This record gives sequence, structure tokens and C-alpha cells, in this order.
Amino acid sequence: MGETASGRQAGLLVAWVRGAEGKWWGKVAVSDAPGEASLQLVDGSLLTPASEQTEGG
Repeated sequence: MGETASGRQAGLLVAWVRGAEGKWWGKVAVSDAPGEASLQLVDGSLLTPASEQTEGG
């Protein structure tokens, strides 16, 4: 999976999934390679809107 220097990768949140323990997970579409994409479950606490991210920080 390609990541930036900050360790973040752009993705599109397509759904929220609630786990049995009550924890929220984001179903995220990410690009694996040019022309390819996959859906991944990501811990909801790790997801941040692009508008809250800053360049170089």
C-alpha cells in the first residue's frame, strides 16, 4: 500500500461498521495501484477528515 511521508494514505470513507464490542470501524476505499482499489476496515479513531489535515505537519 502506498503511503505518504506522514504515514497517511488518502481514501474514501464509504460506510461505518459497528463492531460487536461497540467500537466503530470505517469501511474505506483505497487505491492499491494505478487502476486498482480495495475496501479496508480501519479503526474509526484513526480516521480524520482531509479538512483537518495540514500540509507538512
